[in-house]
Amino acid sequence: MGFGDQKGIIDAAVKAGVKRFFPSEFGINGRSEAVRQLTPFFAVKQEMLDYLVEKENDGLTWTCLITGVLLDWVSSIDLCLILCWASS
Repeated sequence: MGFGDQKGIIDAAVKAGVKRFFPSEFGINGRSEAVRQLTPFFAVKQEMLDYLVEKENDGLTWTCLITGVLLDWVSSIDLCLILCWASS
């Protein structure tokens, strides 16, 4: 299942009355224009985030957890993790 497939899941969440949705957005902040220019794949992620913003009109709230590319490394050396998150 890819990022584009999440629209169906988002629609089902709205229909079911889900209050908060956590999209599959782990990794780096794909909302950055510079990142999207370097990695066109992130355009699909941005489309999904734009769709979530549209669904706010239907009462859906959402949160993205941006863990960064070093999460595996940090967790392997038992450092305290700070998860940065963006929320609508």
